[in-house]
Amino acid sequence: MPVWYRLDPGPSASRNLEVDCLVPRWGDIAHQLTQNSRIVLIVQASSGAGLRWLQIQGTARPVEAPDWPALLPRWISPVQPDALYLVVRVTPSRIDLIDEDLGWGVQETLEW
Repeated sequence: MPVWYRLDPGPSASRNLEVDCLVPRWGDIAHQLTQNSRIVLIVQASSGAGLRWLQIQGTARPVEAPDWPALLPRWISPVQPDALYLVVRVTPSRIDLIDEDLGWGVQETLEW
């Protein structure tokens, strides 16, 4: 299911690489994350001749007090975003870069 995401701009000295995702509350994924916090994100490159994407595996946890103006700076709906979206913070444990510009199946992995 497509979700909005952004890298967490928090102080780099106190946290690892993290990604905040807005998950629609009307979808099953919000409920499924309460049952199993393991998650896989696929982020496709928006430019380039061939296919290139990141596959991020990690753990998701709900964000208690999301910074809505930073997450949705152009929000104009009278409905509060918290009523529509759950914000989860994904902490990666493995990141794979797949780059078909370099050849079919070329992959680089960062794991910790």
